[in-house]
Amino acid sequence: MLKSKRILLIFVCIILVFSIIVGLPLAWHYWIRPSRIYDFALEDYTVDLEEFSSDEVVGPIADASDAIEKGISVLIDVYGEDLILGEKPFIVFNDKNTDAWMVCGSLPPIPFILGGTAHIIINGSDGKVLAVWHEK
Repeated sequence: MLKSKRILLIFVCIILVFSIIVGLPLAWHYWIRPSRIYDFALEDYTVDLEEFSSDEVVGPIADASDAIEKGISVLIDVYGEDLILGEKPFIVFNDKNTDAWMVCGSLPPIPFILGGTAHIIINGSDGKVLAVWHEK
């Protein structure tokens, strides 16, 4: 009886340690991680702009949260709500030279996860969607 209790206690401890190891990165990724705007160069995406161009216009972009809101609405229209909302949190990039905004989904920080994320590039001044694509 004592041996089975000891085995159960060890098993519970292993599960607890595993939960902490997996839970902390997930908590950081979804709730704690500070949001910030990253830089990107629109010229690095010329192939994507040609291959995945769009004619949609969402209106001028005021700031990063506006870029996320408008970008998500377009991505949901193209790829569906279930797929896109599963890619939270979204990462925002800005090219100050061209006033372009790029919004990308993200994957959970779990090793060996397969899949890709959605991307949208929007011209900030007039809100023209320059490209929309989803990696695999």
